[in-house]
Amino acid sequence: MINKVIKKALIALSSIIVNIFIIAFIANLNGKTEKIIRKDKEKSEIVFKEPEKKEIKEKIEKEEPVKEISQMEESEVMPVSETQFNPPELSLNLDNFALGGLKIGRSGLKQKHISNKNLIYTEEMVDKMPEIVSKGAIEYPEFAEEREIEGSVNIKILINEKGKVLKVVIVSADPQGIFDKSVTEGVLKWKFKPAEYKKSNVKIWLKEKIDFRIKE
Repeated sequence: MINKVIKKALIALSSIIVNIFIIAFIANLNGKTEKIIRKDKEKSEIVFKEPEKKEIKEKIEKEEPVKEISQMEESEVMPVSETQFNPPELSLNLDNFALGGLKIGRSGLKQKHISNKNLIYTEEMVDKMPEIVSKGAIEYPEFAEEREIEGSVNIKILINEKGKVLKVVIVSADPQGIFDKSVTEGVLKWKFKPAEYKKSNVKIWLKEKIDFRIKE
């Protein structure tokens, strides 16, 4: 009975020892394989980097240097024309050259005569203002009179050397468009004593204001 127990214990112990040896062998084998893998990785990395450096060197050697302008061949440079630009000669005829109211001739500056008939004066320019001789009637528009609309119109009157009204211009009106026609038609019938400048009758723009008021 005792011998059987001892045999069983020996068998169990031997199986444990065998397992220990197997585990140790496997662990040793794994360590070697890891070293081999590491060495293989290091070799593979070195082998991968070497051709990359060689390719970069080959590319640099193959590239051609850029030509500078100073090193370009004479045949590649565009030739510069040696012809010179001669501007056209300008000639000025002073015999018939006029500047404003001055006439320039070979003998110097001469005052050009300007006729008063070609000028239109303003109120500030004349020596004597035009005077009203007769006024044509300016009708009060029925539309405005029926509705008791009052207003005023500012105008400019062009009067010639004979005192006749040539043109009437509406400058502003309040209210707009109601009294314009009546003012224009009525003022065109007015007659004036003409304005004077240096004792000569002249054309002039005269400013006037026409008021429209309802009589009570």
